[in-house]
Amino acid sequence: MICDRYGLPLTTDSDRAAAYYVDGVDRMLAALHGADAAFEAAIAEDPDFALAHLAAPASISSTWKAPRPAPRPAMRGSSRRPRPRASASTSRSSHRRSRARARRR
Repeated sequence: MICDRYGLPLTTDSDRAAAYYVDGVDRMLAALHGADAAFEAAIAEDPDFALAHLAAPASISSTWKAPRPAPRPAMRGSSRRPRPRASASTSRSSHRRSRARARRR
């Protein structure tokens, strides 16, 4: 039985398909390009090689990056300056007023 580099059995009788599969796994784990081509070559050598069929979509999805959305244009009249924040004294006085209202009720 043919095994991969970790000693796990492969579901193929083709030495070439196994070599392509091992190359594809190495490329995928190292985040290198060409893993999908290696898995496709393994499938071409042995169409019944189940692991190559399973690994092919994983290699494509792991290297694919979603396009970034285009930045939105700035609105007219907007400024990049942050909004002024309330000072500590303002928030304290509003807190005092709300406590006074609560006592009156």
